[in-house]
Amino acid sequence: METFAAIGLLAGLIVSSWQGFKDPPWEGFSTLKFVRSPLIGAAAGAAAFWLDRETRIIQVDNLGLLMLAALATERLAGEIYKGFLRPGFHPEYARLFERAGFPIHRSGVRAALGLVFLAGGLQLYWWLGRFVEAVREPVLPYGLAALVVGGVIGTIVAAGGALKDSQLEGFKPKKFVRSPMVSILGAAVLLPLSADPLLVALATIGAERVGVELYKTFLTRQVRGIHAGRAPRYPHWFGRRWLFFMSFAAGVGACAVLSVR
Repeated sequence: METFAAIGLLAGLIVSSWQGFKDPPWEGFSTLKFVRSPLIGAAAGAAAFWLDRETRIIQVDNLGLLMLAALATERLAGEIYKGFLRPGFHPEYARLFERAGFPIHRSGVRAALGLVFLAGGLQLYWWLGRFVEAVREPVLPYGLAALVVGGVIGTIVAAGGALKDSQLEGFKPKKFVRSPMVSILGAAVLLPLSADPLLVALATIGAERVGVELYKTFLTRQVRGIHAGRAPRYPHWFGRRWLFFMSFAAGVGACAVLSVR
């Protein structure tokens, strides 16, 4: 279990690294926020160990894909925490819930909705695993399977992101198609690396997140919608962001090494 938890912790470090790169100039650096994703990732890794050993729901045959799967699970839990469980209101989620008519000012209702969304997200992950099982080889040729798996998973991720981000940014078609394109590439790389369809499905989600964040956070340095138009309150963090890039690169490098061993 310790190995699985450590791999999950590294997955969470990747998430904390891209968040640490883009948020501190506006929000300041929070140690609690930074360590939250690694801890959730470690819990996801430990859960994967139990599921692998006790239930066989998932059979982990590639530790690199386990890291990406833990990252995907951490992102699900992290988004639910931001939207439903933490004190205060996240601007993107607040607008979405208000438009949907949810009584978000009642904490008990928010927590209950969060649990419902968590259960729904985990169920979706399960369905995606069954979907991968249904379309991968020998049902479809490898290239077509990668196209279908990556296209479907990426479109689902893009739809969720668009639903949230459009509350502040509006709908951006070019941004929407980015996730399917990255997921297709991810599926093409990952499909041959594991025989377990659920692991491949979750790893494809994780690979999409890593690829998209590499592009928008580190390469193009896009400013998040909630910070757009705001002057940075802590500009000295711009000079320290290279530390987060180094930890991101180290985590991704470890994932690549574990994937091909």
